[in-house]
Amino acid sequence: MKSIIRLSLGIVIVTLFFAKYSFAQYYDYPAYATTNTEYKFHQFKVVDDSRFYDEPVINLSMDCLAANGYGQWTVSSNTGQYANIDNTWLINPNLAYNHGPGWFLLGNLIGKPSKSYSLGNTSAHPGCQPPGIVAGGNFAGVYSTLTPKPKATANLHGSVRFVWVDNTTSRNEFHVEGLNDIEGTDASINPTPEIDIAVDKLPAPWINRQVVKENIFQYANAKTQTSGSQVHTVITETGDWRDEFDIACDAKYLYIVWASTINLPGTGNTKGIWATAIDLKTGAKVSGYPILVSTQTIGVAINDQFPTVACDVRNNPSSPNFYVSYIDLNVNKAVVKEFLGTTMVPGHQETLLQFILPIGTPVPPAAICTTATHSRVVVSRGVGVSPIVSVYVLTTPTLLNTSLCHDLVLYNNIQWVNDIAKYVDG
Repeated sequence: MKSIIRLSLGIVIVTLFFAKYSFAQYYDYPAYATTNTEYKFHQFKVVDDSRFYDEPVINLSMDCLAANGYGQWTVSSNTGQYANIDNTWLINPNLAYNHGPGWFLLGNLIGKPSKSYSLGNTSAHPGCQPPGIVAGGNFAGVYSTLTPKPKATANLHGSVRFVWVDNTTSRNEFHVEGLNDIEGTDASINPTPEIDIAVDKLPAPWINRQVVKENIFQYANAKTQTSGSQVHTVITETGDWRDEFDIACDAKYLYIVWASTINLPGTGNTKGIWATAIDLKTGAKVSGYPILVSTQTIGVAINDQFPTVACDVRNNPSSPNFYVSYIDLNVNKAVVKEFLGTTMVPGHQETLLQFILPIGTPVPPAAICTTATHSRVVVSRGVGVSPIVSVYVLTTPTLLNTSLCHDLVLYNNIQWVNDIAKYVDG
């Protein structure tokens, strides 16, 4: 209910914020709508740099995306074009804000902006059409537009976190910044909530119409260091920077997972997966972290990559509780595990092997995954029910020709033994 209230109030604020003349935001205004014949819904496309006259333009690169009751949080490495002519569409409490690379809060629609309606010039001023960017700002720390870029995560208690690998520390630490409403703040660390949708009176001054009223808060870096001076440097992947680390958060903790080749236990190991847990309010590392996620087996070298992490976003645990999936390169399979505190939950570890192929494929009903290339663990839960853990896997099945390689399969509702996925697409 709180999320619904936040979203509803946010929409009211956006309406008050943008309205000079009110036009409904329907799909045919402006005329960029098309119909998807397969899924039967409208697509709304906004061409880069499009605007009706002299409105501000910010072409978002959308490097990541996370959502909660306030809207959708993203990061853009692009610089916007903006002329503050009449204080229209202010998205930051600082009038000197340069609309450069940083964080953004999006509403329910990205639109071609139009500030006003002019009966005699509807081609330039067809009506009030907000661009859909509710708030935005620069990061507090040094944000490189090069890789690795930030990832975003948000919970249902009014907190959002942006995390990226801090290259200034030789990739031995993660940079953490965040925004919170009153539920997510800590009086000793960050007493003033950045997110505040309260409107004291109408008509409200422009500063009160801002959803984010304070600058983003920079927390202490999350270190990869375990005991002593042993760091576990974040590896640089040759393909996609998004494979290097992953983040998630519940009501209490921020979880970060990554791969490293440095200071692995034992001998002969190549690359292992690590995880750390951070208190959301204080930014402090939880005692006992980071921990090794990869499995240590006598006589078998650790060689894992591409970790993803998920948690029950509704959970407010007394100890960290999260799920990790990754690719075990020794067998080219996806592995999923659950952790509670600093240890793996007994029995909650599985190497994912089989899936059902699409109807009509001339092979046995259950195909063995010969090569899993990527995995993504997800957790879903409704109010009053237990969480459901599932894993998406990109894989190459046996007995199929190369034209059907890299299928997407879903291991829905993991039972931790003999799970068989269903074919999704390929």
